[in-house]
Amino acid sequence: MLSPWRVFWAAFTAGVAATLVQFAVPPVLILIQVKYQTSYASNGLLMSVFAFATILSAVPGGLIVQRYGVRKISLAGLGLMFVGILLSLATRYFLVFLIGRLVQGIGFGLTAVAAPSAIGQTMPSKHMDLAMGIWSTWVPLGSLIMFGVGPSIASHFHMSLYFSGLLLVIGVVAVFQWLFLPRNDVPPTQQLSRDKTVSRQFVKSELKNANVWLLAMIFASFTFAFFAFNTWITVYLTQSRGLSLTQASRIPILVSFFVVISNLCSGWILKKYRDKIFAYVLPPFLMALIWPTFSFHSIPVLYMSSVILGLVGGFIPTLVFAKAPALARKSETVGIAMCVIIFGENIGILLGPEVFGLLRDYIGNFVVGFWICLLIGLGAVMNISKIARMHRES
Repeated sequence: MLSPWRVFWAAFTAGVAATLVQFAVPPVLILIQVKYQTSYASNGLLMSVFAFATILSAVPGGLIVQRYGVRKISLAGLGLMFVGILLSLATRYFLVFLIGRLVQGIGFGLTAVAAPSAIGQTMPSKHMDLAMGIWSTWVPLGSLIMFGVGPSIASHFHMSLYFSGLLLVIGVVAVFQWLFLPRNDVPPTQQLSRDKTVSRQFVKSELKNANVWLLAMIFASFTFAFFAFNTWITVYLTQSRGLSLTQASRIPILVSFFVVISNLCSGWILKKYRDKIFAYVLPPFLMALIWPTFSFHSIPVLYMSSVILGLVGGFIPTLVFAKAPALARKSETVGIAMCVIIFGENIGILLGPEVFGLLRDYIGNFVVGFWICLLIGLGAVMNISKIARMHRES
């Protein structure tokens, strides 16, 4: 038997490595734009195509992970990300770079499904809250690392060194997966033969679960704003505020640092104030209000807004992942519910960066995008209040 915590840390490193790949572009986007002489809308595709590929792979990945095992799916995901980065590293053409992001996104989707599945299969229930609380930091931690080191490496050395470092990280993490992720001990034929008809009925029922789709919409509103911000904030600050790339990266670094803290604390807050609607509504409401302040010209305001955004930004992912199992209609279909959640998450990632890029091309600034984030955030607050009322009534 593999130690549950060894499995956890192997899965966690895979998740963080996948996030490093996901956030490889935003910290150096302005350098990519100069290299390939592309429009803002075209650059937005680098994140949107990644998200689209994740949607294509994550949903079927959730259905096949038990057939082939978490180790095989995770290694396949890391392998595809490795190949995708090689394409981006070797090419002089933007289209090939974009195809590389597509391949990376497919790999990311597989890893994003396999890693938490490995944790769920091996971690005892008494440690699950702690494990998933730590797991929820994988995205902001990856973002923090990339914005912390990416601009310095790319600016002072070369883009090839930047992407080569990612290849090295993925290779090391793949070794961890091989050593510490569990094998698939149940024969595939045996898994598929058990209650096949009933399972299909469960799947159809879960796919019609309006409450799970409500959670997916909430997550989509979060990722729309958060990934649009992370994709374009360094470009926005270097062009409109005259900051260097390293200086501009301090803003998303601050946000990511405090999101990690927020991820770890929000689960405790939800548990302590589980019957209080304000505990559900206040953090996303503050998050919605903070977006327009990033259009202000004051640098101190930018820093203050970044801290506040980070402190409330980890709430929605924690809420979504905590409520998804409870809102699933059957324990057997929690995995299907998670596939719906991942779908919603990546719809937001697909749309947010591209909408911001289009607005920049046709309007000439990013300010309207921040106000759109406010409106979408207020819509999320309304949906979260519905989740809060359902919790109180249950």
